Amino acid sequence: MNTTAIWITILVYILALVAIGIITGKKSKSISDFTVGGRNAGAWLSALSYGTAYFSAVMFVGYAGKTGLSFGLWGVLAGIGNAVFGSLLAWLVLARRTRDVSARLKINTMPEYFEKRYLSKGLRTFSAVIIFIFLIPYSASVYSGLASVAEVLLGINDTLFLIIIAVLAIFLITLGGYLVQARADFVQGIVMMVGIALLLFAIVRCDKVGGIEGLKQYAQSDVGLPKLNGSQWVGLMATVLMTSFGTWGLPQMIQKYFGIKDDKQAKRGIIISTVFAFLIAGGGYFIGSLCHKYYTAGVDMPAADYIVPNMLKDSGLPNILLGIII
Repeated sequence: MNTTAIWITILVYILALVAIGIITGKKSKSISDFTVGGRNAGAWLSALSYGTAYFSAVMFVGYAGKTGLSFGLWGVLAGIGNAVFGSLLAWLVLARRTRDVSARLKINTMPEYFEKRYLSKGLRTFSAVIIFIFLIPYSASVYSGLASVAEVLLGINDTLFLIIIAVLAIFLITLGGYLVQARADFVQGIVMMVGIALLLFAIVRCDKVGGIEGLKQYAQSDVGLPKLNGSQWVGLMATVLMTSFGTWGLPQMIQKYFGIKDDKQAKRGIIISTVFAFLIAGGGYFIGSLCHKYYTAGVDMPAADYIVPNMLKDSGLPNILLGIII
């Protein structure tokens, strides 16, 4: 595979992020600006920042391939659940309340929230330690997912790619904290929406899927829409609940509510984040659910983390689109 176009697309994207970081970083003048953007983020910035933090490579590479392998088209229920429970309900329940409390008590971080909300410095220390410990494996899983895609599509050493990603992330965050992150996430969110829309169109039309008729045949097959037994339904529902409600307490998600400008922006953010989730999560899980159109379980089916990357490679997609996806 000629990867020149992919690398050019990635380079353009990196340069755009660096430009955003340099320009926006100059506006970060205080601790409040650095941690919560001065509580001045609009609906689009807040919602897309939330969505890009939510739907990382863990979903697109890991869960999408795994649920597609195990449940076929039923795996799309995980994406629907993420949109309804992980985005719509989460924003309805948490966004305005969390924003109001954090503004009233001048809270900038999750540990600080626990200290001021419950008047306990011990709880602040405990929460900081818990966040530090458990965000390490979480971050590792995100980076691992990205490395899987790069390894398959670019043939690059996964360790080298991890280092590149880590250096870029550190550079952007240190430039201006929340302000830079939110604006970079906004660009990332737009890229994700355009990318997933183009990807869905291209995947469905490719020879391996066979268009709408191919989808109809797949839905009628035992691997496309299998009859699930009780334990399989439990496993699927557990995936839906874990990936939907598990995000409610993640510090990187709650932090997005801290920076919302006002209640009006929070209400608009509910709609934007939900639409984004339906498109990204629904589309991602749908793509993973088509894995049996590409491979045969027990014969040539890749490992779960490599199913979606290999599907992208074997779909004959334009290299520029692959670059956008990465």
